Amino acid sequence: MKKGLWSIVNSTKVLPADDADDATKQKYEARKDRALETMVLSIDTSLLYLLGEPKEAVEVWRKLKDQFQKNWINKLILHRKLHTLHLVAGKSVQDHVKKITEVFNGLTII
Repeated sequence: MKKGLWSIVNSTKVLPADDADDATKQKYEARKDRALETMVLSIDTSLLYLLGEPKEAVEVWRKLKDQFQKNWINKLILHRKLHTLHLVAGKSVQDHVKKITEVFNGLTII
């Protein structure tokens, strides 16, 4: 990852200890924010729905890894999710269609 931010994403660089000075803590927070920004801005806009409202780069990486790691269990989970989806009375049809579309997009990618 550019700018030496991978250690933030893969959690090898963690929040400095409580006794660390404020400058060190601020530097870490700035790097953490930069890592999140870099990842989110690098993702195709049609896939941003997969992320929801991420607060940390570690969370983005986990969601992307879970979604795009090609293995049979992800495919099985998506198929199961598709077969169990149903419109609940009184709920938004638009939200239901969005959920179905998300599952189909996931299956297409796998």
